Amino acid sequence: LDGTTRNIVLRDDKTGNQITGVFRLAFFGVQHNSIDGYNITSAMNGVGRYPQGGCSGRVGVGYMHWYRYGWGVPEKKLTCYRELSGSFQGDVRIADFSFGYTLETPNPLGVYSGEYEGEVVYTVGEGEDIDFHAVTTSDTEIRIKIKATVRHAFQVKFPSDAELIKVSLAPKGGWSQWANGGRVPDTLSQEVPFTLSSTSGFTVNMRCEYDLDGACALRETTSPTGEKIPLEVSLTLPGYKTENGREARNLLLNSLPAGHV
Repeated sequence: LDGTTRNIVLRDDKTGNQITGVFRLAFFGVQHNSIDGYNITSAMNGVGRYPQGGCSGRVGVGYMHWYRYGWGVPEKKLTCYRELSGSFQGDVRIADFSFGYTLETPNPLGVYSGEYEGEVVYTVGEGEDIDFHAVTTSDTEIRIKIKATVRHAFQVKFPSDAELIKVSLAPKGGWSQWANGGRVPDTLSQEVPFTLSSTSGFTVNMRCEYDLDGACALRETTSPTGEKIPLEVSLTLPGYKTENGREARNLLLNSLPAGHV
């Protein structure tokens, strides 16, 4: 048996994200059936608890024509066996092969949400990953498919429970200082506070009703030309960092499909 570790890549087909886990066989169990009707249990008594070759004994049980047992497998490739305690004649069929495994995955807090799938393959036969030392085997490989679902807590909350939040643009300090001066403010702005909590990284996308070279815009609706005025939309998330490690403060957003990570 090959009990050494091997990497298994789990991929989310919807997003293309992938993670790498470390997989290994840590236990196996089989059942031996006597084809000719001989008492195989008396000959295999103690096989389950006292293996030789490096595996660890676990359990063994049988009755007359069948015997079922399981052994723990250390982290290496080795040949485990047990000499029969009594005489036995006849042919035996190995059935009901089962196994246990360990799978180490990355910290889920650093993995994007998604449905991840992957597989690890073990060859079966003489000198292969799993070798029963049998005359024949029904299969030449065992494919183990792993499915992992990652779901993160993510919540965004605005002060208002309304579905749409109205944002009124105004000059810094309000309109009062401009009302009687006759001068047009240089810029108009407004802050929209909100709270956000997440157990993982995420992507921010900005969508605009009116797009102007990757930026959102306001459109003048009373003139035939419909002039567009660009808007600068920035995002500040205290305690969060962008993918390149910079603090997410006054991050200027754009409407490109890739978004901001």
